[in-house]
Amino acid sequence: KGNHDIIIHMVHGMSPVNPDHPNKNVSPSEYEKDVTATVHYEGAGSATPADNVQHAQWTRTVTIDDVTQKVVENGQYTTDWKANKEDYDLVKTPVVQGYYADKAEIPALKVTMENLRNVVTYAPNGKIIPVDKDGNPIPGATTPQYQNDPNNPTKVLPNEPVPNVPGYTPSQNTVTPTSPTEDTKVVYNKTDNTVRPHPQVVPNNQNKK
Repeated sequence: KGNHDIIIHMVHGMSPVNPDHPNKNVSPSEYEKDVTATVHYEGAGSATPADNVQHAQWTRTVTIDDVTQKVVENGQYTTDWKANKEDYDLVKTPVVQGYYADKAEIPALKVTMENLRNVVTYAPNGKIIPVDKDGNPIPGATTPQYQNDPNNPTKVLPNEPVPNVPGYTPSQNTVTPTSPTEDTKVVYNKTDNTVRPHPQVVPNNQNKK
């Protein structure tokens, strides 16, 4: 009988690889990626809060050829990337005494495959500056800083009492700052402590001749 060619088709087996089923020949970067959302604080010196860092992870399944141990693009087990959560948490800005923040909070952000970073900047609160009628700062007068709103790091309290300055009377008793970081001048008028002599009273009997 004549000879016949026999053709054998070899089909390679395929296997899934993911965080639950790793493979030493596949880099973890093929199927998992860690990402972060960072809120960085600056401007308040030693009182500056530490960074707020939230974590998320993206994972997927890839397909590996059992024979070549290579990843097969769009293989039978390959899936899309999926995050372990949809959003990061909202982050409220901490109140730092003596400092004003430019953001009250960082809203809840969508988890992306890139790292996210937001910056919150603090600046010193303004002060109440006692000045004389010519607008010059009064030597030795205290200059109290505005008090923080305990519920909002971007605001200071209204109706702040002005300081007592010996020998002077303030033109107003309280201050409501128009800007948390700008000083407010308060005019003080010098108190008149001049001692005037009382007119001499002459008894009636001394006026009689």
